Amino acid sequence: MTNTNQSRTPPKLHDPKTFFLVLGILIVIAVLYTIAVQEEEPQVNNAVTITTWIDTNADGLKDENEPPLGKVCIWTGHSSTPNETIQNALTSCPQQTSDDGTFTSIVFADTFCNQLFSYAMPPTGYTLTTDYSTRGCKANFGFIQEAAP
Repeated sequence: MTNTNQSRTPPKLHDPKTFFLVLGILIVIAVLYTIAVQEEEPQVNNAVTITTWIDTNADGLKDENEPPLGKVCIWTGHSSTPNETIQNALTSCPQQTSDDGTFTSIVFADTFCNQLFSYAMPPTGYTLTTDYSTRGCKANFGFIQEAAP
């Protein structure tokens, strides 16, 4: 009976041919991986774009047929801003979305999108269908009209 389970000697990496073949394969894999996952360098100077709308089906997603909701009190700023400052700003309402439900903040210098926050205060008679705060350079806030008592 012949033993078919013979041991094989692995290639020796100190052999120059094998070493350079393995090295070449690893370089190709690394380059392909880098190309596949490489993202555009994040910009350091960013503004926040906010959209507010009436979420007629209350699903938290902006559908094409859902109308804008203007004059919503909003706040945009850096993630290091104290909560008290944000609450005071929302109460005094120094920033609002336009009639078409949009707002673009000032440009925050030397700030990445993941360092920016936006908050929305529901107008009287409306409830949020999305989170009241969001992180990033784009913020979307949906609202549904509360039922009359």
